[in-house]
Amino acid sequence: MVWITFLGAAAGVWTQSHLSVDFVRETMPPALRVPLHWLALAGMLVFGVMLVWQGAVLAESLWPRRVPMPGISEGIRALPMAICGVLTAVFTLCRAVALATGRD
Repeated sequence: MVWITFLGAAAGVWTQSHLSVDFVRETMPPALRVPLHWLALAGMLVFGVMLVWQGAVLAESLWPRRVPMPGISEGIRALPMAICGVLTAVFTLCRAVALATGRD
């Protein structure tokens, strides 16, 4: 379930359908829309990097523990967090390039 949730969140970033509150930005004067768009992208990038960092720390700290029945590492449960962070950061950078080149 954790894998589906985190990867679905990253896919939502790619399709620009994940927790978007852009109606506030769109009601602003045109001169404020682009800076607010860049601010939102910066926030998403920071969030993605934090997910990578904290997901890796969590996975590393849980790696020695084993899930009793299957005997696999407990750290596997934290890997989707780090993977989602990487995808979120990459997808956000793609959106930033699109905005910078006028394709967004």
